[in-house]
Amino acid sequence: MWRRLPDREALSEAWRAAVRGLRQGLPLVFAVLGLVVVLTAVGVGYHFVASSPRFAVSRVEVLGNQRVPASALQSRVGLSAAVLGDAPGRNIFALDLGQMAETLEAEPWIEAATVRRRLPDAVVIEVEENQPVALVELDGLYLVDERGRVFARGQVERGDGAELPVITGIARDDYNAEPARTEARIRRAIEAVELYRERDGGDGAEARPRLGEIHIDNHSGITFFTFDTAMAVRIGHGSADVLRARLRAFDVAWRSLPREERAQVDVVYADLHERPDRVTMRFADAAGMSR
Repeated sequence: MWRRLPDREALSEAWRAAVRGLRQGLPLVFAVLGLVVVLTAVGVGYHFVASSPRFAVSRVEVLGNQRVPASALQSRVGLSAAVLGDAPGRNIFALDLGQMAETLEAEPWIEAATVRRRLPDAVVIEVEENQPVALVELDGLYLVDERGRVFARGQVERGDGAELPVITGIARDDYNAEPARTEARIRRAIEAVELYRERDGGDGAEARPRLGEIHIDNHSGITFFTFDTAMAVRIGHGSADVLRARLRAFDVAWRSLPREERAQVDVVYADLHERPDRVTMRFADAAGMSR
């Protein structure tokens, strides 16, 4: 049985269609090949940087620390000297810098931390330490910052807070039950300390006696205790301006006392609401004296 063959023009059209299809498909083929090449190169490059001893961490620089030893910070993030000495060492690109910073900030003395790479083989740790401004008695002495936040237990044997005033009058149970409210009371005490220290003798005026303790309670308000003689200076409740005025009244009365009489002062009452310009002093060997 005879079958009719396609004519020449039909064959030409079919050939042209095949060529057009090939031309249209070539870019996709080249794109796929290019992607394969790129991915292969990336894989080879990653394997190189992840395994090359050139990028093994061999140095750690710690900045900003004063209280916490650099070795302790390095150990906290797994970069102690012993670890750095191991071969082949930790690859610098395998480190989770964000997680390392969070780990450091979990330390009581660390307020903020950043960790960065310094290629090819160094890691830089920079920390900002908490700055204690006072100690607070909470069934033990604890360090507090300027925000009134308790951040570490004071290690007296190491000299923690040796020059800092001690805040008393705050119960540990209150702190545990209402930490935010208690921190506000601690801040109130810290603000009063700052008022007391405004007269430090730097302007040529006589400095106030060195402060040792500040007691705060709902009934009496603020009471200072001097470091050397434990003299009580009661300034009570009030705004910063009110407390500042009472301290100035104390200054006037204090300057009027001879040195030998100052050593005998037991309590200074500068919280007389009816006479804010007057100060009453109680002496250890007398019933009292007004100035």
